[in-house]
Amino acid sequence: MLIAQVSDIHAAPDNDHLARFDRVLGWLAQLQPDVLVLSGDLTDDGWLEGYRQIAARLGKVPYASLILPGNSDDRRLMRSVWGENAWAKDACDGALHIASGHVHRPIAGMFAGIPAHICASVCPANPVCFGTERVPPAEDAPGLMIHRYMNSVLTSHHVRV
Repeated sequence: MLIAQVSDIHAAPDNDHLARFDRVLGWLAQLQPDVLVLSGDLTDDGWLEGYRQIAARLGKVPYASLILPGNSDDRRLMRSVWGENAWAKDACDGALHIASGHVHRPIAGMFAGIPAHICASVCPANPVCFGTERVPPAEDAPGLMIHRYMNSVLTSHHVRV
């Protein structure tokens, strides 16, 4: 099973993040994952039209989509566009793996003995933070993760498009 994870589109009327999302969807059109998980922060400032445009794009893909709201999302507006059916339900039974977004750049590590990954963002990434002041700027293309589940083994790949 191939699970595509896209996070942090942050679409707004004054940015090009929907075009960046289109780049990701174009790449996924070639891969044809089994499911796409959008792990939050789809729009900024409650932009209803942005939710509608994302929903229209998702309506054209041949695979299922599951949507998780993020801290910048307006859940009421998301429900007005998708209803309750597109929302991912709580599926945290015996987590072998944690995957999230929010930080805007790919990070991997362990949390309480469980492998944990933070997905890159569709929007421009936040500055790199290594706990030092001497970090040169880094430009990043839109990113996503592909989680491959096969023979009871999960492998997560960070991809830039």
